[in-house]
Amino acid sequence: MCSLSTSVITLQGIFGLLNGAISLLVPSVAAKNAATLGVDSIPAIHAIGLGSITIGAFYCVTAYRNDVPVMWMTVLGRVIAIPIFLKHGGPWANVAAFEGVCGGLTAAALVWERWRGKKAAGKSEGKNH
Repeated sequence: MCSLSTSVITLQGIFGLLNGAISLLVPSVAAKNAATLGVDSIPAIHAIGLGSITIGAFYCVTAYRNDVPVMWMTVLGRVIAIPIFLKHGGPWANVAAFEGVCGGLTAAALVWERWRGKKAAGKSEGKNH
């Protein structure tokens, strides 16, 4: 059974893969994203899409390997991204909010699992006495 953190990271990875792919494969989506984000360049949107695919794949591999330290690094990356996107304002504030929600969900899942693991270890130690 998948842990909560691997499920959260997997969903974020799949979202990244799909978001990137649709920006590359559907010209109308790329144009809409460019207009929404105030970006004048479709190639810039394609670069964002390629980055999204790369990060999405990275997240999926991280989940598959259940690599907890790397999951914490994704939280750090999202925390760093929040003020950067907020500084640009407008539609980028929505991106900052998305980064915050994803980072918060990942951190919460990791903390929950650690807490549950310590709780379970404490119960098993108590049974041995």
